[in-house]
Amino acid sequence: MYIGITTRMLCQRKAKHFYSARTRTNECTHFCNAIRKYGEDVFEWSIIEENIEDFNELLAREQYYIKKYNSVEDGYNLSYGGKGSYGYKWNEEDKAKQSETLKEYFINNPESAKNRKKHDYSGKNNPMFGKRPHLREKRSIEDRNRMSAGRMGMKFTEQHKENLSKSHKGIVITEEQKQKISLSLRGENAPSSKLTWNDVHKIRNLKSKGINNTEISNMFSVNKSTIGKIVNNQTWIEKIG
Repeated sequence: MYIGITTRMLCQRKAKHFYSARTRTNECTHFCNAIRKYGEDVFEWSIIEENIEDFNELLAREQYYIKKYNSVEDGYNLSYGGKGSYGYKWNEEDKAKQSETLKEYFINNPESAKNRKKHDYSGKNNPMFGKRPHLREKRSIEDRNRMSAGRMGMKFTEQHKENLSKSHKGIVITEEQKQKISLSLRGENAPSSKLTWNDVHKIRNLKSKGINNTEISNMFSVNKSTIGKIVNNQTWIEKIG
């Protein structure tokens, strides 16, 4: 469970959470991790209260429901809400005090510490730990289309571009890894592939029966040159023997 407040429509609030999850921004870390792990369609969204015009009252109600549903220990909230966290920028002294307070709290409340660990996705607890993007589980066509639609019109800021550049610096890929990447992106695993191995076998069978490349290309909605390379074993190469 996650409790949050907004002065906008629920659909706009949802969209912001989905955007944060897709782009891996630091907002609502636990909740965004959960969205990425379980999917955007898994969670049920509902309005607990509405038409609260006073913002301080809104913050107070957030605190009330977070405590009522215990959504810090048994949910995805990172704090108890209200003025204590909303819009506040922590300095180093405050961070140290908060750290000591939390340490003391979890020492005195071991059961809460266990619940907190359930939502710890850092380091080796992260299901993607140690995996390169090309070695991750292949996403379904539906997931790819949904992610693509979510990114349409997205513009990266200069700071975002710089952060992406820094994150890729110093990464060394061995020749063995390069070969694995190359093999994993061939044939029907290639992102741009319109064909499967079953289609390729049908194409070669049709060619052996005397059907010309133009007719075959029309049947499979691909370029005529693609058919020529397949039948000449220049692409989709099969080892014989």
